[in-house]
Amino acid sequence: MSHPNGHFRLLAGNQRGLRSEQSEPRCLRCPAKIQSIFCDVDGARLGELDQLLQIRTYPPSAVLFMENDEPRAAYCVCSGRVKLSSSSPDGRGVIAAIAGPGALLGARAILLGTSHDLTAIAMEQTQLCVLSKESLLDLLPRDAGIPLQLARRLGSELGDAYRKFSGVACKPLTERLAELLLALCQTHGEPTPAGIHLRANLCQEELSELLGVSRRSLNRALAELRDLGLIQCRRRSILVRNSISLYDWLALGS
Repeated sequence: MSHPNGHFRLLAGNQRGLRSEQSEPRCLRCPAKIQSIFCDVDGARLGELDQLLQIRTYPPSAVLFMENDEPRAAYCVCSGRVKLSSSSPDGRGVIAAIAGPGALLGARAILLGTSHDLTAIAMEQTQLCVLSKESLLDLLPRDAGIPLQLARRLGSELGDAYRKFSGVACKPLTERLAELLLALCQTHGEPTPAGIHLRANLCQEELSELLGVSRRSLNRALAELRDLGLIQCRRRSILVRNSISLYDWLALGS
């Protein structure tokens, strides 16, 4: 027969383990940590960061911030997707990027001391860690790894912007569409037996805004890739039949 206090000691041990697990920094458990600017931050610093963050869940179409708003916080995407867009001179929306898990939004405006140059809207239910402007500016000088990762991230975004601008000026639309679809396969694709399915809530209007072209021009480019047997257009979605074949076609045409 076991000691009458044995069961109590086991329960107490389990409770201590539960408290320890709950006190572990949320950033350490976040599946997007390896993709974020906080990937190299040690556990102790993550504990401090954990106290500064607010976790919020946004429904589809919720606005995080608007173009020309003054920045009040930076947003780290835990799950979901956020559309970053701006308005063209003729009033059309142009999508600059679609941000997924690990992306940090709003930090550039905070660092530059300017208003937001993009509008951020949740494309689906999206969970974000919100870090106030004051907390971000206070955190940067205290951990050398965070400014380095942030500089790399902003440099990568600048490089993407240069490549996008160069593509608009130099490449045919069908090639730019193929490049975009290949990129979306990596970041937003769902592998299926028939090919890579691009999520249904990425509609043709958003594709045209990503490319900066009209719906009519986009439809012509989609039809060309479809007639080549490289993609299949479905209602509010696209199936890339074989990403390797699409890449090979793009390489031959470049």
